[in-house]
Amino acid sequence: MSTTLSGRPLTGPVDATSPEIVKRRWRLGWLFYLVLIFFSLIYLYPFIIQLGTSFKFDPDATANPLNPIPQEWTLDAYRSLGAADFPRWFLNSVIVTLFVTLGRVFFDSLAGYALARLHFAGRSAMSALFPALLAVPGVVLLIPKYLVLVQLGI
Repeated sequence: MSTTLSGRPLTGPVDATSPEIVKRRWRLGWLFYLVLIFFSLIYLYPFIIQLGTSFKFDPDATANPLNPIPQEWTLDAYRSLGAADFPRWFLNSVIVTLFVTLGRVFFDSLAGYALARLHFAGRSAMSALFPALLAVPGVVLLIPKYLVLVQLGI
């Protein structure tokens, strides 16, 4: 015979609204939300640091890089940004982003169609190669990319 949390035998269907079950669910719910809040703060901390550093003087930013709260507040970074050619930089970033994104969607769609619908020699090897390449972290390729750029004189 089964028993409940209090040790009483179960004689009928389990009542999901019993005070013991509700209390346990409430505790687990709060624990779950506390874990979520903790990890969200860890995720957001670099953004908070960047925002706080934008209001610091240069010596304060280099002396306390991980402290998001400035010792002295300043708007110098935003003033120098206003004096620079920020709209041009932003437009260049938007143009590059759009063209790279559209190009990747177009060429990746062509490659995906070829792998899914066309039968050619080496198709199964290429299909196995793509997940293997995705497993390699991008950081691993930084040094070879740097060496290629140095060799090209870029």
